[in-house]
Amino acid sequence: MPPDPIDVARFTATLHHAIRGFFVERGLLEVFTPSLVANPGMEPTLDAFSVDASAGGFAGRRWLHTSPELAIKATLAALGTNVFTLARCYRDDPPSRWHHPEFTMLEWYRIGGSTDDLIADCEALLRHCAAAFDLPLDAVHPTVGAPQDLTGPFERVDLAQAMRAAVGIDPHEAGDALTARAINAGLDVDPSWDRDTTFSVLWATRVEPGLGAPRPAILDGFAARDAALARRRPDAPHLADRFELYVAADAAPHGEGLTGIELAERVGELVDPVEQRARFEADRETRRVRGRDVYPMPDAMLDGLDALGPTAGIALGVERLGLWLAEWRYGWTLSVSDLLLGEPRRTA
Repeated sequence: MPPDPIDVARFTATLHHAIRGFFVERGLLEVFTPSLVANPGMEPTLDAFSVDASAGGFAGRRWLHTSPELAIKATLAALGTNVFTLARCYRDDPPSRWHHPEFTMLEWYRIGGSTDDLIADCEALLRHCAAAFDLPLDAVHPTVGAPQDLTGPFERVDLAQAMRAAVGIDPHEAGDALTARAINAGLDVDPSWDRDTTFSVLWATRVEPGLGAPRPAILDGFAARDAALARRRPDAPHLADRFELYVAADAAPHGEGLTGIELAERVGELVDPVEQRARFEADRETRRVRGRDVYPMPDAMLDGLDALGPTAGIALGVERLGLWLAEWRYGWTLSVSDLLLGEPRRTA
């Protein structure tokens, strides 16, 4: 049976309180950014909700932002300190257990930060939130019976190695020929798919299910082409300075096995305005070709990059973190909509 709504409301309030306490204790400043913006984000796969300013309150078209990232990066150099935010975000996507058009994004940025700094943050944050709900660091899933080990360092997984193990193809080596290579390997791939679609489908169906158990996983080794806002790795320019954090949740969810759920994405911020503008222009062209809205260039963010310097930032889905904690601690099978008061319950 699903929990009483008051229990869910208290659970969500405790989670937000724990997150804020974690970052305040570490000296990060909480900041607040506008949700109604002139540029909602540039990712080719994300669509924003447009808002008509019929009363003339804004000049030009506005959208609800898909992430607070552009606004934070436009002002981060001027702030001169490490920051975090808990921002309500909006994406025109169909809802599921792990997705909702409205959700809460936790983002934090460390000026001069490194990959190791943010991995340490992720490990400590998950332990901190587990402690807020008395979830043991060596928990056992209440229905699946599988272990979840938070006691030591998280597992490190290389993307290309994981793909080779799952489907026998190195996605970096295959490049734009990935679809053809997958067809030749006898995989269930549509010949009309482009490289990005093939990669996404193979990843979601063949690789993700194995991530996040028995320990949360740090996944890195992303191609530079798959990280529009990340700098290139100095030791491997074809790769992006990016990682994702995966945890394990009940896939069915009826006690039939765990699957990996992406909880957070980190990038070493690209601070070259020329290269960043070129990547945004490529994203705009991709959106145009796919028949999506083409958003204005975020000039304020680009103008602030020169002064930013080396910076690391990460985004984490707060409701996803909540669903994972609720499942492992209480055996609750919830969806993102269950954590939004007044939404129809979609627990399944």
